[in-house]
Amino acid sequence: MWEVVLVKFAVLFGTDKNVWKMTGALLVLLLSPFLLCILVLLSIGNARIHFEPSKAPVGDANYVSPIVTAARSRIGDPYSQEFRGTADYVDCSYLTMWAYAQVGISIPDTAAGQGQFIEKNQWQVSSEEMQSGDLIFYSYEANGRYKDITHVVIYAGNGMVVHASDSRGCVVECELFDEARIVLIGRPFKTR
Repeated sequence: MWEVVLVKFAVLFGTDKNVWKMTGALLVLLLSPFLLCILVLLSIGNARIHFEPSKAPVGDANYVSPIVTAARSRIGDPYSQEFRGTADYVDCSYLTMWAYAQVGISIPDTAAGQGQFIEKNQWQVSSEEMQSGDLIFYSYEANGRYKDITHVVIYAGNGMVVHASDSRGCVVECELFDEARIVLIGRPFKTR
């Protein structure tokens, strides 16, 4: 289509270089807002939250990690181990993996794998050191996996967690629970 327009333009106005330069400049001015909108729309689907682990404030109770912000954006999404990762379905480890991926951090795709990854890299933290974005691992039954881990949640700060809840059927934010069942707490990145 554009070729036809340019050929007709050349026939009408000749091949004078100045005319073509002015025409090119005019086309750029006219199409710039349109092209900018297309670029913005294309980038929205691939947007990432900027996060620099080395600048995460340690010990600030009011700090909300971009990881938590990402996880909160999934509140209400349906829970399913079978369909996790399709449509809006998540399970506990898919939610944590997805939230960390939004800030450019890759972690394994199972709760046990994530726990093992944290311990292998010596990224465990104590409950006193917990900060927004840390992962908390639970064991509710012997399952033969690493530390018998059966569930993982994201610590949101101020005693709250975000997690994909099997019993509630969706992603929720709630108070920290079942502290006696916690087998590991970790921060799967270097902060300093």
